[in-house]
This record gives sequence, structure tokens and C-alpha cells, in this order.
Amino acid sequence: MAVTALYVHVPFCAQKCRYCDFDSRSFAPCDLSAALDVYFEQLFARLDAFGKARALEQIRTVYVGGGTPSLAGERLVELARRIRAWCAPVEFTCEANPESLTAELAAALAKVGVTRVSLGVQTLDNIELTAIGRIH
Repeated sequence: MAVTALYVHVPFCAQKCRYCDFDSRSFAPCDLSAALDVYFEQLFARLDAFGKARALEQIRTVYVGGGTPSLAGERLVELARRIRAWCAPVEFTCEANPESLTAELAAALAKVGVTRVSLGVQTLDNIELTAIGRIH
């Protein structure tokens, strides 16, 4: 049976939410970029290895979650581009948070074939945001 769905985990957050049980880490801003560079370099290598082995050809659904994938900026765009180089998903979703999703990032993701952004908005009330440890 062919694998038809791919989940890619990006385990980085600007701040770990109090309620979160997902495997994610927060970094100081100066350390985040270096951590993202190392992670994505390894992620790209693994993705390319699976692609060369023809293990991704039947993928129809892609979900990039986290953490906060939108923190990766252009690296997330490159991830989507590389995934599309190995398969042609019909549905391609990336998670994002309001504090790290810009109009430019959304447009770049759409341009490389991301079909949906799952925007993490738990509340718009500042008191509730503080209580749950959210920063947007």
C-alpha cells in the first residue's frame, strides 16, 4: 500500500504555551535562527533522500505542523518547494501563528503550492492570551 500523506514537524516556538503537550522548544531570538538552520538543513537532506528513493511519489496530502512552522520564514517556503519537487499533493497545509505570519510569507507559500494555512488563534482576548501563555 502506498503512503499518501506526509506530516512534517517543525518543533520551534517563539514561546512555549502553558497548555501545549506537543514536542516543541522555544529559543531566545538570537539562538532561534541557528537552530532553524540546522534543523532545516537536516530536514531537507532527509526529504531529498526519501524523494530519491521514490517514497514520496504517491503523497496527496501534506501537513506541516509544530511548534510554529511560520517562524521559519523563507525556510518554510523552501520546504514547500522541495516537497513539491518530489510529489504533487492536492492538499498542502502549513500551520502558522499570527505573530509570525506576514502577508509576504502567505503569498510566498501560496506561490509554491501551499493550499491552506492553519492559523493558531486560541483567543483574541489579551487577558486570556496571558493566562494561557500565548504571545500574539
